[in-house]
Formats: sequence, C-alpha cells, structure tokens
Amino acid sequence: GDYSTVLKYFASWSALADFWIYVVALNALWKIKDKTEKLKQYHKFLGFRFFMIFVVYLTAFVIAYLIPSYANNPYIAHWLIIWMLFSAVFMAAGIVQIPLQLFWQMKHVSIALILARIVQLGLLVFFIFVLFPNVDFNHLSLISLIAFLAILFSVLASGLTQFLYVLFVWNKFLKFKIDFDRKFIKEKLKTNWPYGLSYFLSS
Repeated sequence: GDYSTVLKYFASWSALADFWIYVVALNALWKIKDKTEKLKQYHKFLGFRFFMIFVVYLTAFVIAYLIPSYANNPYIAHWLIIWMLFSAVFMAAGIVQIPLQLFWQMKHVSIALILARIVQLGLLVFFIFVLFPNVDFNHLSLISLIAFLAILFSVLASGLTQFLYVLFVWNKFLKFKIDFDRKFIKEKLKTNWPYGLSYFLSS
C-alpha cells in the first residue's frame, strides 16, 4: 500500500512537470531542417524540462510532508526522496530520447527499457530472496525500513539505467547541453499553460 501511494503521488505530479512540452518540442524540432538551429532549440527545451522538474518536484516534495498520513508514515516519510528522484530521472529520460525519435533510432528506447527492467528485477530478486527473505513489513523495524528502501532503490536504479543508456546513445546525434534560457522558458510557460494544465488535470 505504501509502495503504491508513493508511486501514484509522484506519477500525478509528473504530468505537471511534463507540461505537454514533450509533444511541443518534438513537433517544433521536427520542422527545423538546419542541424545547428535544431541543436540550439533542443538545448533550450532541455533547459525548460529541467527547470520544470526542479520546480514541480520540489513543490511536490514539500507538500507531501504537509499531508499528515504521509508525514506520520515511516515508510513514506523516510524514503519519499528516493521515489522523487526516480520520477525526476524518468521525466529527464523522456526529453532525452527525443533525438532518437528525430533520427529514427527508437529501437534504442526499447533496449533502454529492457535493460532497465532487467536491472530492476535482478535487484529485486537479490534484495527479496537473498538480503531480506523474511521481512515483516507489518511491524516497523530498522530492517523493514531498509528493506523498503532497497525495493524503492531498485526502481531508481532502473530509471538511471534507462536515462544513462539513452544519453550514451544519443550523444552520437546531438550534444548534451542544458540551456536555461529565461526568455524561452517564460514564453513556453505563457503559451503552453492551457495544454500543460489540461494534461495535468486529465492525469
């Protein structure tokens, strides 16, 4: 139940962090034929996505501890940051895979997902059957807290695997650079907020 709670809590915020910018970025970059200009615009979209990740997840993290049922639950209160990091990494991986779509290399996204699941399942098997085979989560203890952390860490490890693989592959096509262009961010917030808000509410 606690695992499901942290999963759904940050999943709802991820829609706001996305702000419908993935679709907008893909559409805008596809229309740009000049590679230098495409690269320049992509760096700005990266900056916008990482700006939204920072602001939205920091807000979500603070709000979570204002919810009594979260703040008073040791499993959630202690390890909420692990799930926040996973969700943030997952959102980052989403914008990073855009070049793979632009250059018809989506097979690498599938490979990244497969590798991520293998890492997660491998860690889960190790944690559950080797390190913590008989943990009783109904009775709070240091062991149960660490075991719960290990389970959440397996998900974070899968997200990092996906992100790093995609980043490694697309460096062959576009250089990784985050451009925090204030004017660009302000413009996208102004023009995209109806779509971003609708996407968040529908999620």
